[in-house]
Amino acid sequence: MAVVLDVVYNHVGVPPHLMAIDSLYYFEQDSLGTWPTGAAAAMTCARARPMAKRLIIDSCSHLIEAYGVDGFRFDLAELIGVEVLKQIESELKRVKPGVILIAEP
Repeated sequence: MAVVLDVVYNHVGVPPHLMAIDSLYYFEQDSLGTWPTGAAAAMTCARARPMAKRLIIDSCSHLIEAYGVDGFRFDLAELIGVEVLKQIESELKRVKPGVILIAEP
């Protein structure tokens, strides 16, 4: 049996804890400075920014190393983006070569 976690990095819950760290960095904003919503997201994480990508990679790596998680299903992966997903895949395969990665459309 494999353990595959459903992860939702494309949006955050309420309260959005990353808002307290740096709301302008961790969240997508439109040209008016407001946070666009979509895909049932309260606020959309700026997943392409370097530290946001690092947050995704580090948290998944930690779950693999500390808890033996076998893989991840990325909710609404298209909102994360193909290039970011490729980087995540590359990094996680260094941690666990046989990691299971599922991208939900």
